[in-house]
Amino acid sequence: MKRLSFLVNLLLLSAIGYAQNRDSLTAAVLLHQLDRMHQTIRNISYHVQHTWHDASVKDSVQVWEGDVGLVPDSRDTIFGNRFHIKNTGNFGSIDSYYDGKLYIEANHRDRSLLRVDPCIFPNDFSNPAKSRSVLRLVQSLIFRKDLSEYLLSRYPYGRHPQLSLRRGSGRYMITIAYPPNDYGASTTFTLGVEEKPMRVVEVQQVVLFNGTRQTQTWKVSKIRENRNDHVVPDVSAAVFAGYRVSAPQPRKNEKYTYPLLSKAAPGFRVEPIEGGAAISLIALRGKYVLLDFWETWCGYCIMAFPKIKLLYEKYHRSGLEVIGITTENEDLVSKLITANRLPYLHVKGDTALLKDYLVAARPHYVLVGPDGNVAAGTDLEGIEKILQERMNQ
Repeated sequence: MKRLSFLVNLLLLSAIGYAQNRDSLTAAVLLHQLDRMHQTIRNISYHVQHTWHDASVKDSVQVWEGDVGLVPDSRDTIFGNRFHIKNTGNFGSIDSYYDGKLYIEANHRDRSLLRVDPCIFPNDFSNPAKSRSVLRLVQSLIFRKDLSEYLLSRYPYGRHPQLSLRRGSGRYMITIAYPPNDYGASTTFTLGVEEKPMRVVEVQQVVLFNGTRQTQTWKVSKIRENRNDHVVPDVSAAVFAGYRVSAPQPRKNEKYTYPLLSKAAPGFRVEPIEGGAAISLIALRGKYVLLDFWETWCGYCIMAFPKIKLLYEKYHRSGLEVIGITTENEDLVSKLITANRLPYLHVKGDTALLKDYLVAARPHYVLVGPDGNVAAGTDLEGIEKILQERMNQ
């Protein structure tokens, strides 16, 4: 009890530091009350609708819907829980299982079965068990046992949040707003909390980053806690007889070589985003040309803007040109160029250009040498080293 009292007091003192008014202190107290409620959860099942909207992309609203059965497990280092997810939305019928050892995903529409041992891969989003879209139906703020500590002091993408509180229709709306982090991204969570019984029934996450806005919303219903039946059923491959099975294995130190390396860079003549004379690659012969294939929906592309801009400013007088190439959302492209003060060339690409440069994902970088041949591809750090070596001579 003394330890609990100490933690409560510590939390309240921290909350007072963040608090701007009485409501923000009340919001912190409510978060701590949710901690206590979540401590009692041995298992939980619920129906959820998840909506994702990227305002930088036209018609980008995606809706996932399904049922989740989950057992929190603090000893599990991969997901922190065991689960069964049943997607029933527009993306087809999918069952996803994790028993603490093996991840299994059955796609009933194409009769395929994915089996992954997540422990043999890096414990990050490159892990094929953790990069699955169906996992977006799990929102840990609904059941997290350390909710207040996580949001107030351990959220990895923001610090020192401002708290606010609204009440209405038997529900609290708690808002946790973080100022921009080192990358310029600011995140705001809004939790919809039922008063009786006290539980999180809605989570909204809004991320503002370099002129873009992404909103995710989880709406939860049919919540059941501490059921006596198995919320995570035992599953064997025999259940999915006739399904095409894939079981990815980690690659062993394979070094990727860009297929166009040392070959003549495909020529192009394209229109600038802001209008004016067409830009051709042949006209830039004798210079290093960095091609940055990006799109407005690509967070990593936008995150790299400061580095691209720095390279341009550092080496432009020595003969470096940078060309940003996009194929979609021209209006928003112009706004992002202005918002991020990008001083280099920006052009309208097309599918033929993407095909010529083997662009399968974004960001995609290609460095063309003064001789017109490809000097490096895809690896921005490698391109930066080449520029340092060759342009500082």
